[in-house]
Amino acid sequence: DGLDVDALDKHLQMRNGPPVRMIYTVAVNHNPTAATMSPERRRKLVDLAKKHNFYIIADEVYQFLDWHEPRSSIPRMVSYDDGYESGEGVVCAVHALTKIVAPGLRVGWIEGAKNIVDKVANNPYLISGGNSIPFTGSITQRMIESG
Repeated sequence: DGLDVDALDKHLQMRNGPPVRMIYTVAVNHNPTAATMSPERRRKLVDLAKKHNFYIIADEVYQFLDWHEPRSSIPRMVSYDDGYESGEGVVCAVHALTKIVAPGLRVGWIEGAKNIVDKVANNPYLISGGNSIPFTGSITQRMIESG
């Protein structure tokens, strides 16, 4: 069932150190456990993020490699973040072509509310054209454009 959100809640309530700013989780088909976080735990985790003012980094590279019955897959983590539509969310999902197209294709993308995506998009490294993999990026662009 994935991350024990109730245990995390207890830990956050008792914590005395600096505030937690981010929680990283593999919510779908976790490797090596194959655990997938239930919808209930996902909702609780998003509620905790709002309550304790932290972001959730949801590593969803396996989201598109789901082996559940058709139409029974659990929705992506951003689906549980009501701030996703309003532009003030707490979930940043990370996806990659590495698992679904080719292992050497080190190209990924993020999905999240505008407040999160803008922070990443306005990073000086990216603004300066600092795509760390321009050749691979151009191959990927052609592949996507050609269908």
